[in-house]
Amino acid sequence: MAKPSKPPLGPKLGPDEGVPLIPASEPEGDEDGWGVASVSLGMNLDLDPAILVDRVSRALLTHHREAILAGVRPDGGGQQKALSGRALAAPGRQSDHRGYRTGFLADNLRRSKIQREGDQQASTRILPPPNRNVYLAQEAKRGVLLLTLSGRASEVAREAASEATADIVTGRRVRKDEGEKAAKESGK
Repeated sequence: MAKPSKPPLGPKLGPDEGVPLIPASEPEGDEDGWGVASVSLGMNLDLDPAILVDRVSRALLTHHREAILAGVRPDGGGQQKALSGRALAAPGRQSDHRGYRTGFLADNLRRSKIQREGDQQASTRILPPPNRNVYLAQEAKRGVLLLTLSGRASEVAREAASEATADIVTGRRVRKDEGEKAAKESGK
């Protein structure tokens, strides 16, 4: 399955931006030139929690959308349960995959705007379109989970968090999108 595109990194953080990992320092020595001098340009990290929330939520939106469109379980457990003959014969059905009659559900999964709780916490919610809540509840009663955080979906979240962390430790500004996002645009 495709990964969402990674936003480009911004410029190197300045000395007054982010959180200092290695403070800048000037050489200190004695007057006669003996000793060891340590010089550091310093390194600051962009530890904004919205970076991780943005990357993980976009990866999960993309993963769940593609799983629904492909007719596979988002936990990596194989194909979704087959549809009944009546459901397959429904007018306007574009696919024989469960959860994908017209693609509306897959395309309109969405992430709420990222909410900040102070400087160290951020959160969001991944939600289906409101008119598909009853359908998802009925499917869950049948044992069909179209949205989950287990199995492969959990791996997708961990991979996205790892990639975001790798970008954070570059010492450059890491771009993020804190707004509401639909699954059909999560890979952009």
